Amino acid sequence: MLEATAGWLMLGNPAEAMREFAQVSAEGRERPEGLVTLWEIHAQSKQWAEAVEAADRLIAQMRDKPDGYIKRAYALHELKRSQEAWDTLHPVSERFNDNWLIPYNLACYAAQMGREADAVKWYRKALRVGDERELQEMALSDPDLQPIRPKIEKMGKG
Repeated sequence: MLEATAGWLMLGNPAEAMREFAQVSAEGRERPEGLVTLWEIHAQSKQWAEAVEAADRLIAQMRDKPDGYIKRAYALHELKRSQEAWDTLHPVSERFNDNWLIPYNLACYAAQMGREADAVKWYRKALRVGDERELQEMALSDPDLQPIRPKIEKMGKG
């Protein structure tokens, strides 16, 4: 059932994905892969409060993995609660210091909160962990990083 749900998500049809997901057993829906799928359904539907709830349940089951924290923070940011998103990721940034998405997202949240120095610091940290060229390309088109775009452009020339 989760495969069919994923298929509907790939087709960009979260309503059908949710109908398919409803047929998954209660136990299956609460497993980590079920919660990730539920989060994706809510994210595609732009139901960010529900996405936060799914991420919270994922974190409760998988405290030693970064996925739930990243998903929770992203949903909070989409709800325009960037400080809460920051507060979700910042405390776990050292624990998951090999994951480029955490410092990248912290850079986005800092930029949107007007903390440009923090944004640049976290973006540089993401560059140290991730693929520099891919991150540069992504960052230059990311509206969240627009406040530091001139600095990102200069980093690419150095």
